[in-house]
Amino acid sequence: MSVIAPGTPVPEFKLARADGSSFTERDLEGRGSVLVFYPFAFSPVCKEQLQLYEGLVAELAEQGVVLYGVSCDSTWAQTAFREKLGVSIEQLSDFEPKGAACAAFGVHAGPMATHFPFGIYAIPEISMVGETEQELTRQRVPYETGVARYREIARGQILGDDSGFFKMLFHREGRQLLGVHTIGSGATELIHIGQAVLGLGGGLDYFLRTVFNYPTLAECYKVAALNAANKLGR
Repeated sequence: MSVIAPGTPVPEFKLARADGSSFTERDLEGRGSVLVFYPFAFSPVCKEQLQLYEGLVAELAEQGVVLYGVSCDSTWAQTAFREKLGVSIEQLSDFEPKGAACAAFGVHAGPMATHFPFGIYAIPEISMVGETEQELTRQRVPYETGVARYREIARGQILGDDSGFFKMLFHREGRQLLGVHTIGSGATELIHIGQAVLGLGGGLDYFLRTVFNYPTLAECYKVAALNAANKLGR
């Protein structure tokens, strides 16, 4: 992020308020204002950041200064975030065109990582990252599955988990990894290997070449990759 020197004119910008109205540089005229840019609603760091600033709202108000939060989230996401935190700071959205106001102020607003894992801490645990078969079918993406069952994995047998299930989705032509889904012991931990490979653009060939520690649940990746390779004819 570049440092804005004192006396620098405010750039032209347009942000969206929760009610759908616009907030521009003209709304800053005639009063002190602080724009707080944060990366992503509901992220742990941003929660702490806004809660910290909330403690300064009254002090700034005494000096005639108004505090605003700015992110590239949609207005509904910001509203939910604000209500969840219980803060009074008005939220301004730089969602469309995404990051335009941030760029005007010299704030980096690059895209967030797209592969976020989901985890349900039930018994057994459930976790996934990437695409689902339904999504790929709807998008008409050719894919193949590779599966592994905990009862086939030494670590699964040691844990006594004979119902755990693991599945990977690969592109049939490019062989890229498209998604990982698992249910069973340690599913929310196991998913992170797939998350990393997705983020780095890896695929089936990576898993076929890689050696995993034995006995671990990570062996599911190897077994599922071999299963997918057999279906694809290697």
